[in-house]
Amino acid sequence: MLRTLVLAGLLVVAAEARSDSCHPLPMRPTADPSTFEVGAYRVRLDHPDTPSAPTMWEGPILFTGPDAAVPCQIDPQTLLLAPLAAFQGGLLVLPTFSGSNMRILTLDMGLCVIRHVSAPMTGPVTWQDGAIRAAGRPVPHLPCSRAIPSDAATP
Repeated sequence: MLRTLVLAGLLVVAAEARSDSCHPLPMRPTADPSTFEVGAYRVRLDHPDTPSAPTMWEGPILFTGPDAAVPCQIDPQTLLLAPLAAFQGGLLVLPTFSGSNMRILTLDMGLCVIRHVSAPMTGPVTWQDGAIRAAGRPVPHLPCSRAIPSDAATP
């Protein structure tokens, strides 16, 4: 009985921590269409297809944050599309593609790591009904997948 109560308590604490870290943050554009700010981070998607009005980038992704003297760099070795959402705790969600395969990456800007990569998918990727969807179906297993993002600016 005590073990069950302790386990239930831990699950409640974990759910509360997850909901706190999944608080959406706006992405603010800058004068450079490949650079934007989210929370205390500045994010740059390098090598745009068109410098004045990019729609995709070759990468890498550069982050500077409140504790970073040197920018963090993540290169997922795939083409990048504009980020979909950002969340408190330094999470950035963006679609990537190679050929006809699309994936959703969740990046942890504070730790400078790729936190999650979705399975390959097809179709347009959007926010709809509080979930990231590919071709209208929810993308499973993404961190913060049920959070509703705030108004996000497209870099």
